[in-house]
Amino acid sequence: MNFIIAGVLAPLAYFLLRLFFKSLVMSFLNKAKAQSGVKEMVSCCSCGVFIDKNDAIKKSDQYYCEKKECLSNV
Repeated sequence: MNFIIAGVLAPLAYFLLRLFFKSLVMSFLNKAKAQSGVKEMVSCCSCGVFIDKNDAIKKSDQYYCEKKECLSNV
């Protein structure tokens, strides 16, 4: 009987509790991220400066800022 409790039920309970708390924490983090107003930033492939993703120019899965030097590399 002790083997069933220690070998089967305890790991199962641990897994279920871990799954529950992980989903709870992930939902909290996703909700906080959605409400924070923080914009997604990307790095310019030419000069390395970080800019808002909406302001970046995307060419072949790479992002560039609006500087003349960077746009000439596109």
